[in-house]
Order: sequence, then structure tokens, then C-alpha cells
Amino acid sequence: MQSDQKKPLPGGGPAAARPIRSVPADKNDVSTKPGAQKFLQLAEKNEALQEVQNSILSAISNLIECRNNIADNHVERIERFLALLMNEMLRRGVYRDVLGTWDIKLFLQSARLHDVGKIGVRDSILMKDGPLTQEEFAEMKKHTTFGEMIIEKIQRHARESVFLTHAKIIAGTHHERWDGSGYPRGIAGSSIPLQGRLMAIVDVYDALTSERPYKRAFPPDRAVQIIKTGSGIQFDPALIDSFTGASEWFHK
Repeated sequence: MQSDQKKPLPGGGPAAARPIRSVPADKNDVSTKPGAQKFLQLAEKNEALQEVQNSILSAISNLIECRNNIADNHVERIERFLALLMNEMLRRGVYRDVLGTWDIKLFLQSARLHDVGKIGVRDSILMKDGPLTQEEFAEMKKHTTFGEMIIEKIQRHARESVFLTHAKIIAGTHHERWDGSGYPRGIAGSSIPLQGRLMAIVDVYDALTSERPYKRAFPPDRAVQIIKTGSGIQFDPALIDSFTGASEWFHK
């Protein structure tokens, strides 16, 4: 007579009685490494600090727009146009050696301060509904050097340098012209930093396509034609093809 006792399962006993093997920790999992918790907390603090910086930048930009009688997201559009233009430049290989050394995110954020110097310009000029007189325009042009001075004061008390360096260059050079007839210093051609040459194109394009109390907005295709006409006169000719290609996406 056969025994009713159950035969042991292969492996030495019922499955429920088997010891459970522990899964070895993933060596690439940062949470298992010493100091991981501290690292993650620091990353969260840095992210929170970045959000605060972005909020401050947005507040300053909005303040400038309000004083300039503009409330139509000019700064946000400028940042978007620059991103699209630079993507097109990289695709075409235009100034790739320079752009490849930039932190693009920091550059785009710094562009928000391109008109920060307008804080030093009188309200009667900034908010004027009509064309400026010669004397008023002479004061308006000072916003470029005012911007440089404001950012220089911040640099003296800040450890960060890349963001503020971009911001200062943009503020001081975005009204220079390729032929040397711009302001504040009348520098020409490739002597104008690339940051200023990029901002010059998108800033003029946005001004052309935006309605103001003293003018109507140009249609985008007309504004593109005006920019192309300024190639080699007001704008860097090496940027025009990239601008034309990128402009197809500006309003999509």
C-alpha cells in the first residue's frame, strides 16, 4: 500500500516554505548610493530656486512692458522667436561653432532683460502714443547703456556669470546695425556680438508685426520681406536665410 504522504516538490519542500531571494540593488539607482537623499534634496532646492528666478524675470519683464505701454506678451514672443531661429541655424550649420558653446536655455532666459534699461527712461517718452522728437529719441536710445549699467550692478553681487553676461551683451548691442549706423556705439559687422545680432532681427520683426497706438501691425509675410531688405544693412546677412526658414513657424 502506497503512502498518502505527498512527495516533496523539487527544490526541497513546498513552495510556501521556500526562502525568498532578495533582489540585488541596482548599482545605477542613485537612491541606493550614500548621500543620495541629500543629493535629491539639493536638486529639489535648485529646481525651486530656478522657478523663483524665472518668476522674478517674468515680473521684471512685465513691469518693463507696462511702462512701455505694451501688454501683449512681447517678451514671451521674443524668447520663442529666438528659440526657433537658433534651431534653424543649428539645422543649417550657421554659427554652429558659437552656438555650440552656449547654454541655450540660459541665453533665452537672458533675452527677457533686453529692454531692462527702459526702467531709466521717462514715462512721458515710453508711453507716448506718437512718433518721438529728436530729443526724445536721443533719450530713448540711452536704454541700451542704462541696461548695461543695471546688469553690471547685479554682476558685482552675484556669483553667476553666464546668464548675466548674455543679458548685458544683448541689452547693450541689440540696436547696433550691420552697417555701423546703429546705437549706442556704432559698431559694425561681426564686431557686433552674435547675441545682439540675433536679438536685432527678432525684436524688429516683433515690432513690425505688433499693433501700437501709433501704427498698425504688418502681416507676417510683409515683415519678413522688410527684414530681408535689411540684409547687409541693418542685419547680419548670414542670419537671413535661417530667419526666413524659422519665421514660417513663428505664428503656428
